[in-house]
Amino acid sequence: MKKTIVISLFLTQMMAVNAGAITLSRQKLIEDAEIDKMCEMTSHLECLKMTKSTCESVIKECTSKFPDDVDTDRLPELYAHFDQCIHNRFPVSKENWDKCDRLLDEENSDTDEGNISDPYDGQASLLIQDAPAVKKAITDSGIPLYPGSQMVIHIDAAGTRQISPGVNDPLPAATFATEDGFDQVVQYYRKALPAYKVYTLDQGGILLMKNGPEKFDFIKHYAAYFTLQHVLIEHIVDNHIISPVGSKTKIEISYKSK
Repeated sequence: MKKTIVISLFLTQMMAVNAGAITLSRQKLIEDAEIDKMCEMTSHLECLKMTKSTCESVIKECTSKFPDDVDTDRLPELYAHFDQCIHNRFPVSKENWDKCDRLLDEENSDTDEGNISDPYDGQASLLIQDAPAVKKAITDSGIPLYPGSQMVIHIDAAGTRQISPGVNDPLPAATFATEDGFDQVVQYYRKALPAYKVYTLDQGGILLMKNGPEKFDFIKHYAAYFTLQHVLIEHIVDNHIISPVGSKTKIEISYKSK
């Protein structure tokens, strides 16, 4: 686990583990999101020139701001505050973070390649029967598929309902992975979806949203994220999604199914 937890993973993991829960204890939240393991990645800390004790001190300070009991509908807000707390207290530039994340990703690919590819192969076999229908639904919604990308995750409307408490009629979403670079994918979707608003996210991703607000803020526009068609493009800098070895870019597509 790196300095942050990707929003989609954080929400999915929390709601999947605690489906139906109304509140979580602070400790349960920390354990389920593996926040307590962030300072165990020795090579990553060495790259950042950061001691384990410094990391643990910052994590302790930022998690201390969590309430004793957490309402599940506040998870997006808590994530945003935790992420901002980490950014404010770690004296490391975003460029250095990204550099060290990439080095760690390469290290994991060399030493743990089987653990990355094998789970994907298993998941791919489960997705293969649904993939044609999902891909057709996405293109029918007006969003093109990135050429050569592979679908690695699909969450139907019932699934997104579980990870978006309080949101009426959330859209289904599919995640794809490609070996092409981030900038190339962004350029493709900017050209393919000229009517979509484009936002640069704090975490470094690019969000293209249909009928989106002038400025996007995840906390303020939490419902919009789950109910408006969008394409979210992010670097794959760690194994935060199960993806084919060699994948560089993640593409999340939220679409209206006819």
